[in-house]
Amino acid sequence: MNPFFRDKRAQSTIEMALVVVLVILGVIVTGPYVLRSINAHFKLWDDSVQDSFDDHLIQATKEQINIILPPCSCHWVAGSCGAQGCNKTERVYAKACTPSGCDLGYSCQVEDSCCSSPVRTNTCWRSPSSAPHPATGTIPAGFHACGSGALLTNVKDRVFQYVCGTGGNQQVCQQDTTTADGDRDCTPRCRTEELPVGAILCPGDGTTLTDDMSITYVSDCSGADGTQCRGVVCILTPAQDFTVAAVIANSTNNQSFSMCCAAGYAYVSSALSGSGSPGGAATLTLTCKNPSCP
Repeated sequence: MNPFFRDKRAQSTIEMALVVVLVILGVIVTGPYVLRSINAHFKLWDDSVQDSFDDHLIQATKEQINIILPPCSCHWVAGSCGAQGCNKTERVYAKACTPSGCDLGYSCQVEDSCCSSPVRTNTCWRSPSSAPHPATGTIPAGFHACGSGALLTNVKDRVFQYVCGTGGNQQVCQQDTTTADGDRDCTPRCRTEELPVGAILCPGDGTTLTDDMSITYVSDCSGADGTQCRGVVCILTPAQDFTVAAVIANSTNNQSFSMCCAAGYAYVSSALSGSGSPGGAATLTLTCKNPSCP
């Protein structure tokens, strides 16, 4: 065996074993220090969190904060008459401020420029017959006059009045054919609210009245009359009660009677109701229609 070529495998094994031993010793010796360093790191975080809960916060005063806000500068901007809940005779003014939104507000102010039109009153050309206007001087009973003294003689005339501005309390007279403010015009009319259900006003009646008029009921609407208010009930149902006769020996249970529609009405139909037995009550009903009705 050549002495210069010895086997080195045993030497390598010993060296490897020594390295492993040294590593194990290093872990055993330095391990506690490493764990202690990690725990100290987490302890710092835990202390910071605890301090955030325990620290007492002190409220700063305005003098300490010393925040300077820009001044709020506002001016009034004119709007339209009667807007934002203002009266028709008032103009609305809104605040326009800088910075935007630092203040808000509205104001309603009476202005002559909002009084360009007079206001409708309830005074028509004449008073209704239920409350006639008494005669005064040259004004006949029932009629009204404007502030100028001019007599209202047109059936559609109404008194209008300025309620503000330079024309305050001044009256003017003009025709009114509108139904503004829930009111009707001044034209005299038939009192159709008196008509019962199923009745009509005769066509063409009440067109030339001089005052409101109540309804007069007729059976015939022929010949329109503008000076009258005639009404007609369209359907009549007259009825006649009777008792079925007792059965008589060798006779039938018949009972005859006559029943007609009222004058001016045409027969439409008939119906019998009630008992048909001897001694029972029965009712015969006719339906009659006035030819004046549609």
